[in-house]
Amino acid sequence: MLFGTLRGHLHALDALTGEPCLEFGTDGVVDLTIGVGDVQAGEYTLTSPPAIINNTLYIGSAIGDNRKVESERGIVRAVDILTGRILWSWDPIPRSPTDPARQTWQGNSADISGGGNAWAPLSADVERQLVHHDVWDYDTPAQPVLVDLNLGNGSVPALVQVTKTGMM
Repeated sequence: MLFGTLRGHLHALDALTGEPCLEFGTDGVVDLTIGVGDVQAGEYTLTSPPAIINNTLYIGSAIGDNRKVESERGIVRAVDILTGRILWSWDPIPRSPTDPARQTWQGNSADISGGGNAWAPLSADVERQLVHHDVWDYDTPAQPVLVDLNLGNGSVPALVQVTKTGMM
């Protein structure tokens, strides 16, 4: 059994005994607050379950955004489901000066900004994905739904996403 905590930790427990899976992370725990900046207790949390594809967990985080500019980094990670090893990390804010998206940020704002996080439940579809540049806090408030749309001449796989603006 896997679960996240309000302290930013990912735990693995044996579903039969309730004991920590000692081979997962460090004694059954992966500390996801490492590398995200100065973390105040309760301000970097895991509030949604990870998405799972094969043996990989994809997990975001929830941070106390809208409280300060230099908040924690909202890193999305891929984690090996068996070992807890972090396979890759992605920061939605382009930190590197060589990132092409960096030119859309003014001055040093990408260096000092936090709050670009994926806090809502994730859905996984290896063929389609939602890409969003969250400048106005229009992140997704609900889990995306994967559907097959019947369009008369056949079925088309699609992702339906509710937004904070009331659009789908």
